[in-house]
Amino acid sequence: MCLYLPLAVTIWVLVHAAGIHATVAGVAMGLLMRTRTRPGEYEDPCSAAQRITRPLAMGLALPVFALFAAGVSFDGFGQALTDRVTLGIVAGLVLGKLIGILGGAWLTTRVTPARLDPSLSWMDVLGMSQLAGIGFTVSLLISELSYPEVSDHLDHAKGGVLLGTLMATVLATVVLRHRVRHYRIVEARVPT
Repeated sequence: MCLYLPLAVTIWVLVHAAGIHATVAGVAMGLLMRTRTRPGEYEDPCSAAQRITRPLAMGLALPVFALFAAGVSFDGFGQALTDRVTLGIVAGLVLGKLIGILGGAWLTTRVTPARLDPSLSWMDVLGMSQLAGIGFTVSLLISELSYPEVSDHLDHAKGGVLLGTLMATVLATVVLRHRVRHYRIVEARVPT
């Protein structure tokens, strides 16, 4: 793994200096990395690189990229919080997804023979319903198609998508972390 990092930096610098998009360097490194373990190795270099870089990529790089790619303007963000467009999008992502999925699942168990698996509870469905509010890219696409390119409504819609996604993420995390604790307790009680 230690060999790949200086090689990756060198390839990235040379590709960038050549005027080629840096993504090509990532593709080249992907093609160069070994994906099989050698005798005595715990994991192959590709899996090790994924394990090391995934928290940084998913926890920092991806959200920052999404924020900048969305083109959200933070000028007048306080004003956007009271705009009907923003509030509607936040309500749709946070409450609409929850009511639609949880309500649809509940209604299905009432009017059809379908039932929840005994290993699941309605709190699990609640957490997954909240998780569905993290519809970032499609929501931004719909916003861009709905409003003129330069308008306050478009900026407010993008802000609403970000805020709604953030709120849905936090709420889903709270519910699902509680459920994980519950399942760990249940698992600890089961004799092996």
